[in-house]
Amino acid sequence: MTYHMENNLAIHDAVQVYLESVALSRRENTARTNQNSLKSFTLARIDSNSDPCKTSIDELPEDAVAWFADWLKDLSPKTISLRRKAFTNF
Repeated sequence: MTYHMENNLAIHDAVQVYLESVALSRRENTARTNQNSLKSFTLARIDSNSDPCKTSIDELPEDAVAWFADWLKDLSPKTISLRRKAFTNF
């Protein structure tokens, strides 16, 4: 099954569509890693006063990966790497 994300889809909804796709096409551990990573990303958006349920995916800034990595800076390097990779794939 192929998903095509609509323009103006909220970040939260886009994450859910992506995670459904990952769950169907990847191993359970990979799907769980992606879920944890993107949950962290949505929490980071909330921390920055950006509601992922109301903010369009089209409004996501180009520097979102760098911004997210900075938000993760207190975690272990391996965790940061895993979460950045999952977010980049998203």
